[in-house]
Amino acid sequence: MIYAIWILKSTGEALLNIAFEKLKLAENDPVLLGGLFSAVSEIAKQNVNELTTINIIIGEMKLVFTFSKNVILVVAGDTEEEAKRFGKEVEEAFNKKYSQVFENWDGNIKLFKDFIPDIEKMFQKRGPLESDVEEVLRSLSE
Repeated sequence: MIYAIWILKSTGEALLNIAFEKLKLAENDPVLLGGLFSAVSEIAKQNVNELTTINIIIGEMKLVFTFSKNVILVVAGDTEEEAKRFGKEVEEAFNKKYSQVFENWDGNIKLFKDFIPDIEKMFQKRGPLESDVEEVLRSLSE
């Protein structure tokens, strides 16, 4: 299951965040979380030349960072694979819709709110069933 997603500008500014489930991490200030996620990203980038993803495990929850030219997406989910796929899907759609915006962006994040229904559709398309099936298959293979 996907719990939440955060979209940050590659320089760390929080652009958009959506919680699909009640998640204590998602209740924190998005600006502070953006700073934390940005700091984690910068530390990782200093140690790896071409960074495309970072996976962090917090208890049962996985945080997957997906990087592109303009944005960093952070997805909280049950499995790294599911979070990575969802993050990549959202990243591609977001960049398709907004890549030109960043050339002359004035810092106004309100324009990104139009993307919330797109993310919700992607989330609903996946639904909890996919996560449940993945969990059953994983338990059978162990």
